[in-house]
Formats: sequence, structure tokens, C-alpha cells
Amino acid sequence: DDINIICKNCFKNVSTVENITINTNLSLQIEQFAFENCSKLKTIVLDVKDKDLTIQSDAFKSCNELDCVHIKSTSKITIEKDAFSQCYNLRVLILDSDNVEIRENAFESLNNLCIVCKNNNVVKEYCNTNNFEYKGLQ
Repeated sequence: DDINIICKNCFKNVSTVENITINTNLSLQIEQFAFENCSKLKTIVLDVKDKDLTIQSDAFKSCNELDCVHIKSTSKITIEKDAFSQCYNLRVLILDSDNVEIRENAFESLNNLCIVCKNNNVVKEYCNTNNFEYKGLQ
């Protein structure tokens, strides 16, 4: 299968990016540190239609202004360890998919995160374990 890859360190330390919107019919992989320390990044919208999405470790590390992430896929969403670590202002994560895998410490150092997701017991358990709010997506 064809895949879009946002390479390691690609946008690291870029201070002009405020919003990211990606719509694609291909699988998407965001590699380590791809957007690390994008100091003005506030929102992310990723729509990969019926393909897989993988966000690797530390991909969005230290994006301190990041407030909302919306991910849509009718296939699998994987968020790896530390993918959003130290994104202290991240408040809302919307996962519009039936097949979601969130690895341990994917949101390290976050206190007030609300994860909105289709009815998913794995995500509910992740929220309970990490003291995050969970809301069902209609």
C-alpha cells in the first residue's frame, strides 16, 4: 500500500505553523520528532479516510500551545508512546474511529485531557488508568 510519511524532524522547532490539516486517501505515518517544539501550533486535523494512521513517539512533543487534535479514520489509529508528551495545553483529542490503539504514556505530563471517541472500551480504560475524561462520540 502507498503511504504518506512526514519525516523525522521535518518541522521540528518551526515557530510559524499554527494549524495542521491533512486530508488523504493514503495511509499516514508521522515520524518521531516531526513537529516537536512547534511553539505556535494550536490545532491538528488529520483525515485519512479508510487508511491507517500512525503517530510515532515524540512526534508532537513540547507543542505547548496545542489545544485540540481531531483524527478521523475508518481504519486503524495508533498513537505511540510519548507522541504528545509535554503538550501541556492539549485539552481535547477527538478520535473518530472504531479501531484505536493508544500506547502507554502517549500523553505524558498532561492533566486536563478529554478524549472524545466512538464507544471504545480500550480507550475508556486508557482514560480511566490515566485520569483523563472520556466522552462518547455520536
